[in-house]
Amino acid sequence: MNAPVRWRPLAQSDLDVACTMMEASIALWRDDWFGSSDAPGVRVTAGRIVCKTEPWSDPQLSRLPDSDRVWWSVAKEASRALAGMALGLTQDEAATVSGATCPPFTMLGERIIHELSLALASVQHRIPQAIESTSEARLNGVLVQLTTQQGQALCSVLYATDLIIRKSTVARSKTAFQRSLTSRRHALAATKVQLHARLGRAALAIRDLLELAPGDVIRLDRKVDEGVELFVQGDGSLAPSVVATGRLGQTQDRFSVQLDSLAAHYSK
Repeated sequence: MNAPVRWRPLAQSDLDVACTMMEASIALWRDDWFGSSDAPGVRVTAGRIVCKTEPWSDPQLSRLPDSDRVWWSVAKEASRALAGMALGLTQDEAATVSGATCPPFTMLGERIIHELSLALASVQHRIPQAIESTSEARLNGVLVQLTTQQGQALCSVLYATDLIIRKSTVARSKTAFQRSLTSRRHALAATKVQLHARLGRAALAIRDLLELAPGDVIRLDRKVDEGVELFVQGDGSLAPSVVATGRLGQTQDRFSVQLDSLAAHYSK
């Protein structure tokens, strides 16, 4: 019995998924060849979404070895540029090296390209075989480019739609829930609220309010032995929310409230 096919239209967020996928797949390759080099490194650049109405045609397009969901096209000068970067040569210096006069330079570039293809194809490891045919898959996907820091194109890579969707689904199922909980805990720990203590209320006419003077005594509606309400002030249209009641006391030189009970209702 065939597994269910997941499908949805690709979105701009899938460009980020594809770039992240490429970054992860070439990380070791990049460190091995350019990690200790003084030459500028390579960078991953988002391309565009490829579909039947907006196809990507390239005569050099070919399927990566051991992968039926990743295609690529290598730029003509990519081998020379990568070999020069690995040797710490500038772009101009690498351009002067002739493959005829320096075969090892050409061999080095070809080896770097070959190892890059293996690294890019590794994204399909542990991804179930898709049902969509190879001819159909290459018509829909996400295009990502690998360039030098100066913007020189090295290769273009097309990831099939189902590979992008499967990768994003695996990533969400493994990490998104945990990250969400972690973010929530951090947000709760970092968010502060003002807790207010309400001793009581006094109903005054506007005339009485305007005639208040120092020395006047205002009688509150709360008895001396009644609890004190602790509440969080509402924001906008939200009413203040009472969170607890307690007894008024003193801690050093400050008022304090010892909780008697928690409350889960809104103050009226």
